[in-house]
Amino acid sequence: RGLARNSGEDRFEDFGLPFQQKLRAGFLALAEQYPQRCRIIDGNRSPDAIFTDVLALATS
Repeated sequence: RGLARNSGEDRFEDFGLPFQQKLRAGFLALAEQYPQRCRIIDGNRSPDAIFTDVLALATS
């Protein structure tokens, strides 16, 4: 990531909240359209809880 900052690449955080909200809405729409391919994981929890969900999905 440090190298990306020096290369002039833009970061999603730099585009502002409205862009991030549109991006999130797009990903949620994809998850709804393709429920067998996409899963939604609540990222507002502890890293351990998120890891547990990801691991369960990856091994199921």
